[in-house]
Amino acid sequence: MSEQEPDPDDGGAQSFAGAGIEGDPAVSAAMPQEYSEIPTSVGNKPARRAGWAVALGVGYVVLAAGTAFGVIADKSPAAVDVTAVNASAYAATASPTASASAAAGAHASKSASASASTAPSPSAAATTAAATPKSTVTGSVSDGIHSGDLRYFLLTPPQGASSVQGDPDGTTQTIDDVISTYTDQSQVKSSLQQMGFKTACERTYQDTTMSANVDIELLQFDGSGGASQWLSDFSFSGNGYQSISVSGESGAVGWSYAKAGYYELVGAYREGDTFFQVTIYGQSVIPAQDLGQVISAEHARLAHG
Repeated sequence: MSEQEPDPDDGGAQSFAGAGIEGDPAVSAAMPQEYSEIPTSVGNKPARRAGWAVALGVGYVVLAAGTAFGVIADKSPAAVDVTAVNASAYAATASPTASASAAAGAHASKSASASASTAPSPSAAATTAAATPKSTVTGSVSDGIHSGDLRYFLLTPPQGASSVQGDPDGTTQTIDDVISTYTDQSQVKSSLQQMGFKTACERTYQDTTMSANVDIELLQFDGSGGASQWLSDFSFSGNGYQSISVSGESGAVGWSYAKAGYYELVGAYREGDTFFQVTIYGQSVIPAQDLGQVISAEHARLAHG
């Protein structure tokens, strides 16, 4: 199968027809140059697929052209708060209940303070009211084999659950979900099955520190061989996409795209039995080093839990 070149105006960077933010109706008009009406909430995962290709040994499978989506309007990008990102990546130790135990201890401390005083201070009451429920998703990793709920290994959004599109824990995907954006779905499905596909998950969140939306997708296989093969065969093709190096991760692959006020960085890597893809997109220029930092943080999450 020969590689297909996308139409430059296929509904990608220039056309924002069909843009959608959670709960909002589709936008049918092209995005105005001033971007004054762009919602600032997290945008949907890029649905434009023309020009994206995955080499599967038997040729290129070009993803189906789709529509664009809402992106945040901040035009002053800052570097990724890598301290916060890495802190979230390492927040869970070998014991999945460490965070929950710490939270339980904090609640116990608050209860003790409340019982010691018949009239707790307003500040204490406010702190208790602001407490955020902890995720119950758990998992573990040993020798590159990931067990439990794969969503546990999604990098924790540095700005919390409120920045997430959809389920704060992420969305579990079937093989049909994974292939839904491909044109030759039967071929892609067959390839995934041959490589030992097991399950997948995804989460999209907004990171205002770098003025962009971040989408992370994990694909788990029945062994490291499948994840390694998928990474080896994974590539992007089409007008505007350029290969870039991923800083800090010599084995990772990456691409950049820029056109008409839309910017996108894509990186892919794997750890043990799991392949992962990071897509960062928005209206501001995104430094390539930001992709490297998020890739490294997700890699650490998969490696250590």
